[in-house]
Amino acid sequence: MNLPFPFRTPDRVYLEAFDEIVIPIAQQFEPEFVLVSVGFDGYYADPVGALSLSSDIYMRVFSRILDVASKSCDGKLVAVLEGGYNLETLSLMVNSVIAKLAGIPFVVEGKSGRQPSTGLVRRGERVIDKVRRVQSSFWSL
Repeated sequence: MNLPFPFRTPDRVYLEAFDEIVIPIAQQFEPEFVLVSVGFDGYYADPVGALSLSSDIYMRVFSRILDVASKSCDGKLVAVLEGGYNLETLSLMVNSVIAKLAGIPFVVEGKSGRQPSTGLVRRGERVIDKVRRVQSSFWSL
């Protein structure tokens, strides 16, 4: 599923899409295993990515993914690193995911991106609405 968010989309919009579209579809799909392409290029300090995500949002999203795997396929999950180009923070972010998989507390201290404008949040919410309308033809959303 593609959610074509605008440049510098913040945590709030990303998590809304995840909770309202991605997770419900994943739960209805009832996978036999979950394959996660873990990329950190959405991190606000990444030189390549176009989003403005904090380190906290990655753990919140990954927790939700682990929950889907736990409920639908006895926790069968494969996570593969696929992106992230800020070498100063990449190792911390990867360690946080590994710690989460192992059930070990690990916190990455970091700032979030700049405060999003109201217009940016609205554009992100319009993307969510459009994707929800399209996907509602196939899934209960």
